[in-house]
Amino acid sequence: MANSIPQKTLVDPIGAFLDMRDVYRRYYNTLSYVDDGLDQRSTIESEDGKPTQTYDRSESNIRKQRDELIEKDGLCYRFPWLEVMPEYQSSGKKARDLDDELKRLITDDKARKAFVELAGFGFGFDEYPLYEHQLSALKTALSGRDVVVTSGTGSGKTEAFLLPLFAQIIKEAVGWPKAGGQNREKWWNKYNFETQKDAESAAPQIIDPSTGGLKTECLQREGERRTSAVRALVLYPMNALVEDQMTRLRRALCSPQAESWFQRWLNGNRIYLGRYNGATPEAGYLVKGDALKKDYDCQKLTTLAQYLKKIDRYQTGIEKKIRSLERESSRTEFENRLLDEMKNLAPYTLPSTDRAEMYCRQDMWVHPPDLLVTNFSMLSIILMRKADKGIFEKTKAWLEESKDHVFQLVLDELHLYRGTPGAETAYLLRLVLDEIGLWPGHEQLRILCSSASLEE
Repeated sequence: MANSIPQKTLVDPIGAFLDMRDVYRRYYNTLSYVDDGLDQRSTIESEDGKPTQTYDRSESNIRKQRDELIEKDGLCYRFPWLEVMPEYQSSGKKARDLDDELKRLITDDKARKAFVELAGFGFGFDEYPLYEHQLSALKTALSGRDVVVTSGTGSGKTEAFLLPLFAQIIKEAVGWPKAGGQNREKWWNKYNFETQKDAESAAPQIIDPSTGGLKTECLQREGERRTSAVRALVLYPMNALVEDQMTRLRRALCSPQAESWFQRWLNGNRIYLGRYNGATPEAGYLVKGDALKKDYDCQKLTTLAQYLKKIDRYQTGIEKKIRSLERESSRTEFENRLLDEMKNLAPYTLPSTDRAEMYCRQDMWVHPPDLLVTNFSMLSIILMRKADKGIFEKTKAWLEESKDHVFQLVLDELHLYRGTPGAETAYLLRLVLDEIGLWPGHEQLRILCSSASLEE
């Protein structure tokens, strides 16, 4: 790897801009503008044959004119505008300090210590202290109140609602019975899906015709002994706004450190994450028409299998690339930092079939994820479709098991819900709460919201 960009680009935005501009300038200098067989000067004549204007076509003159254009702000680049951001007040508390800080709010020692460890490795608070508003949101939610975080961009609002969300789940999770183990046999690798005939042969081994979903032995969480339910519903106004949060959630729940943490603190159980939107495979039942006729939808099954194979290939490729870079002995300090960034980011930009993220709708129908991430359009569809009914039916049953079970509703970008869209959203959320037997102000409901531009 060539060290072509100075290290200052990681901390100096102006320096980064100047370096990138120089890279483009050097690229333009590699282009040839002049054919040696042509005259260096051209003359334009008027209708009467008299010369009116002479153009210098020499390479040096073309380069000069080109450089003048490149230097104009707004043509090839825009000079950066910098906004001076306020320094948010630090609480001075790192993850290790939360053990004492939360003793009255999380009285179970095991739950508190488990949360402290997750806050450290999962969200970076081993190294950096929480902001004051993050600690305040955590304490407020754990005391049983709803929370609205209205700090500015870059202030860690995501962590401000994720910390209390996980703290609440962990209070229950440390008491889950010993895990029966995730299904390690990947059905999409066990059978061939190259042709229609292959799919038709595999379908009876994979699809349950009575439900239109997957057979028990093919389910991701087959053998699990604890109650499956949506313990937290995270809603976003559009899919584009959730990608960064999904990466953070995967880094917290799908890393090797998380797997060790599940074994130590949760009896081997995982806290499962699931994103349910239009792109989540595979829409609808895996059978056609009357399920009792066993008319398998082999096209849908093949599409789902190919998607899961693609995820596996991506993760395998990332692992190989990282191992290859690690074997290079002559890395610079800058290249080491890039490698660290790759290890911390690349594996978590897409789902993994081996970790704590659920990867298809058919699995979520039977075992709803603990943390369900969706948008309002998809949420409305989930409430209407028979296939999706199990998600909230199982959640309602879980809430009825114990008064200590708390359903957490997270609304990001709260300022977008105004006027007619806001009214529609409010009615939709009331339908969701009614579906699971809750209502605004219910003791088993906790609402967590955030916005960078919400007026007082």
